[in-house]
Amino acid sequence: MNERATTRALALLLVLLTVIFTLGGQASVFSALNDSTTISTSGQIVIAPNPNVNFYTCSYSFSEYTNASVIGATYGLSQSWYAPQDTNYAARIEQAKTANPNYKALIYRDISHVYNYWTDEWDTCQANGWLLKDKNGNYVVDSGYASNYYVDVGNTSYQQWVAAKIESWLNTYTFFDGVFADNGLFVNTAWDYYASATPINPRTNNPFTNADIENAFVGLENAIKTAIGNKMLVCNGLWSGDDFYYWQASFLDLLNRSSLDGAMAEGCWYQNGGQWETLTQWQQSLQFTSQLQSYFGNKSSGAFVQCMFVNSGVPSGANETQMLLYGYCSALLTAQNDRNYVGAMAETSTPDTGILQLMQSLNEISLGPAQTSYSQISGTQVYTREFQNVKVLVNPSSLTYNLQLSSQYHTLDGSVVSGSYSIAPYTGLLLFNG
Repeated sequence: MNERATTRALALLLVLLTVIFTLGGQASVFSALNDSTTISTSGQIVIAPNPNVNFYTCSYSFSEYTNASVIGATYGLSQSWYAPQDTNYAARIEQAKTANPNYKALIYRDISHVYNYWTDEWDTCQANGWLLKDKNGNYVVDSGYASNYYVDVGNTSYQQWVAAKIESWLNTYTFFDGVFADNGLFVNTAWDYYASATPINPRTNNPFTNADIENAFVGLENAIKTAIGNKMLVCNGLWSGDDFYYWQASFLDLLNRSSLDGAMAEGCWYQNGGQWETLTQWQQSLQFTSQLQSYFGNKSSGAFVQCMFVNSGVPSGANETQMLLYGYCSALLTAQNDRNYVGAMAETSTPDTGILQLMQSLNEISLGPAQTSYSQISGTQVYTREFQNVKVLVNPSSLTYNLQLSSQYHTLDGSVVSGSYSIAPYTGLLLFNG
């Protein structure tokens, strides 16, 4: 997946992000979120009757799944490519939907780039002057993917063209429920962080400003949503809590002006390169997930995806099971509805059977209604939340803590635990009542 995360801002500004900002007097669609932005050691969140966390995945056309019902049994939402040559594509998705009527499939589209190997699209963009150039007149490409050319996302003709292209795909592939718009949610020049050179805005003959970029994506997202109607528009570009809060005013402005249905945060709970988030970063991601799912959960087809792809790099000393449970339990701490997804499996030719079975087991858990918001256990960095049938525990720190359990529980593997119980660093636990 071509995520253009705001790495530069994170690297330079992380040391400044030690406080949680509040929404203050932001626009009205966020007026109901004030409680969820004053969280310190206890989560003041609105609790739906049965909040839950589902799983998300990405694939080319799911040909790696010999039994497509596994897709529906494992995931609630997915992204996959435009692949007209795969004649069994529709059958797989329909089989997945039969296994899980709530499963939704999104078609992938990078809305910030055009690929030169899709010659018809590339030729159209070139002929219309939509391919961006640097100050020397050279085309600007992605430094990691030389076939990906930056396009003028602020050009209204390009916006209408790509919106019509997505609409035509969805009209052709009726089994898709919407579009996953990669590189589709930016408010600053991190948008061109991976560019081969600084692109020039054709309307000003200067580099794009932060305002240029935010306005471009508002227009682009609204053009796509107008074209696809009640189909879902989920955009990638949010990264994590610390990045969101640094650019909070701009992100809130974009969300208030855009009609997108959902967003992906590709840096929640985990950093690329096999690194856990620091405690402060994790706390900000906790705050961030509470705030964003409140917004997207109020939309009729909303979705908020928190990525932690376990097959894309596991921290030293950890394993995929630990990583998956850590992300899942972290997401449960602030779950307010059933529009929450943990991105658990990146595109792969051989899905890990053990991880698939673990996700399926988690899907079968009856959490029951949430009894509390989350809280921090006194004297520790361990966070907890009570559901009717399950106690959730997360240790986002580098320390091991010994907890005193007030009741007897059993773990996911059936072991009975009570009394003094040790929770290791970067661990998520589910303790079942009885």
